[in-house]
Parts: sequence; structure tokens; C-alpha cells
Amino acid sequence: KVYSTVAGEMRSRGTHHALTPVIDVYRDPRWGRVEETYGEDPYLNGMLACAAVKGLQGSSDGRIAPDHVAATLKHFTGHGQSEGGQNQGPANYSMRVLRDYHMPPFKMCINKVKPASVMPSYNEVDGVPSHANKWLLQDVLRKEWKYKGMIVSDYYGVDQLFNKHCVAEDMKDAAAIGFNSGVQYEFPQANYYRFLPELVKEGKVKIDDINKAVSQVLELK
Repeated sequence: KVYSTVAGEMRSRGTHHALTPVIDVYRDPRWGRVEETYGEDPYLNGMLACAAVKGLQGSSDGRIAPDHVAATLKHFTGHGQSEGGQNQGPANYSMRVLRDYHMPPFKMCINKVKPASVMPSYNEVDGVPSHANKWLLQDVLRKEWKYKGMIVSDYYGVDQLFNKHCVAEDMKDAAAIGFNSGVQYEFPQANYYRFLPELVKEGKVKIDDINKAVSQVLELK
């Protein structure tokens, strides 16, 4: 009921796509974004996330009801247990920790209420930034969990592949890495994805992947 009311208020101001809920499982109280989360319990996080998405979207089948908004699950994954409690710090944890604590709320929510979009986390897992992690976004999210929605970047998450994580040699390379890893949309604006037309011409990005991203935007609209 709360999130349905929130959705109505958002639509009244012209908003259609919400970058919420934050369903990170927090496991370090030093982390500065604890208050944004639903706490330290994966199951509780998952249940509250389902309620939030259902309220925001106005359905549990992925459709966006009138006077409601598209929801975004974030941040995938490990964001709530950053090293030393530092925001955006590494989350270099075992597969068991990732799958037992950090991933369950996302999987539960995707299975039960079909959120419109998922946002990768700023941090790196095992040395690989989430915005450049094909295993995370394609093998787990797409293939294993069969997620069909949109994968949207965190604000300047693609930029950070070049200017923070240093896994790209320049802005154009960062765009190719991010998009080919599965990040379909760059937020808040196309600082780096403006290179996508060139990357398609150079054969570094597939036109089929571009068409898929465009079709999802048009379908949502």
C-alpha cells in the first residue's frame, strides 16, 4: 500500500521509472547506506522487495499498471558487504556468501513479481566490476534465472569502468565492455554509450543486442 501510494505520487510529477527498491543485504554496520536497505536478513529483504515492486508496478506479472511506475532492483551484487564498510568497496567473497546472502532477495523478487529492471552494483566481485561482469549479468541473471527485463547502469557506473576501476583503456572501450557485459542502458545520460553507433560499425557491438535494448525501451513506453 505504501509503495502504491509512492508510485501514484511519482506519476503525478511525470516520473515513469523508479530506481528503487534497494534490496542489498547489509552485513557491515560501518557501511554508510545501511538505512537505505531492508536489513541483514536475506529472506526478509526478499519479501519486502516483492511487496515494494508489486506496489510500485501495480502488478506481480511485470506489467506497469495505470498510475504506477517501473521498478528497479539494486544493487546486484555484494554491495551491502563492502570491504572495510567503504561505499563502493570490493566485495570479494566466496560463492557461498554471494549465493546464500546477497543473491536470494534478487532471485526471489524476479521469480515472484517480475521487476522491470535490475541495476548492477558499483563494486567489484573477485576483481571484476559488476558493470563488466558477464558471469553475473549474463550467466546468472539472464541464463540461470531467466530474467527478461532491462539491465540499467548505476549513475556513472559505466564511466567508472574507465576512470575508477581502470578495466578499460578509454571511454569508448568502457562503453563496449559495459554493453557487451549486459548493461543495456547508461544512466544518468549517455556519456559513454554515445560511442555505440561507432562500435556497431566497427563490429565491436552486435546490432541485435542494440535492437533488443531499443525494443525493451519501446515496450516499456
